[in-house]
Amino acid sequence: MALQSVDMSVERRKKATQGGRTILDILHGVKLGVLDGTLNPAMLDSLSSAVGSAREATDDPTLEGILDEIELRAEVELAKLQRRGG
Repeated sequence: MALQSVDMSVERRKKATQGGRTILDILHGVKLGVLDGTLNPAMLDSLSSAVGSAREATDDPTLEGILDEIELRAEVELAKLQRRGG
């Protein structure tokens, strides 16, 4: 039983690490898109989806705060895009 619990914990940590890397990769793409003017709603949708998945996998209040900030930035950038386009 204890070994199974450890295995689940390791697997959960691996998934969380992979999800964090995905978010960082998307954030990097968003940064480049903002800088060179190629940011598009699909990038922000991908970011929101990745943040949602990470949020489901955590109960850490510090991480929740970081995810809130990322989500807010995505919403701001999306609003900017919509304002320019419409």
